[in-house]
Amino acid sequence: MQNKVLFVLAAPSGTGKTTVARQLLDRDSGLVRSVSCTTRKKRSSEQDGECYQFTEEGRFLEMVEAGDFLEFAKIYGCFYGTPKKGISQAFARDKDVLLVVDWQGARQIKDAYEDCVTIFLLPPSYQALEDRLQGRGEDPEAVLARRLGGALQEFEHYTDFDYLVVNEDLRICVENVEAVIKSERLKTQRQAHRCHDLLARLRKEMTL
Repeated sequence: MQNKVLFVLAAPSGTGKTTVARQLLDRDSGLVRSVSCTTRKKRSSEQDGECYQFTEEGRFLEMVEAGDFLEFAKIYGCFYGTPKKGISQAFARDKDVLLVVDWQGARQIKDAYEDCVTIFLLPPSYQALEDRLQGRGEDPEAVLARRLGGALQEFEHYTDFDYLVVNEDLRICVENVEAVIKSERLKTQRQAHRCHDLLARLRKEMTL
């Protein structure tokens, strides 16, 4: 697992993190998404097991008790958690992992996995955030109001993250996050592990 990278993408609801994640995965065969569990009600546009594994609260709490989650939190009355199993399985397949979480989850992941790379997305404006949330047309007004009300508090945690990207233009946003992923993969400590055989061969050849 030393040479595998755990990327953590976080943002308030409505910022576009799910769309950004989907495009990143489509463009990068070396990256897989770890699917989170949630007790939130499934939206009509969602498929179970794609963005989330939807489960009952009782089953979720059993998983908490069993230590199955890398992180978990209760957000707007619903539980969300990142199963450890999906990450270990992806690493075993020689894949880097993308997690899509909120700031609370990102903080817990950083505490548990110090070498992870955290990226925070911002909307270009409050109006854009409101328009995106309303554009879904799938959440009750009370839920929308609660998400918008909590957005400012969530934004204040941007300093906890390694990278900050504004999602004003989706294409540019995806390219910027992609640049982060590429640069992190090329860091010396990761490449030294991946290029172990090459480095050993070069040392041998250069001392002949």
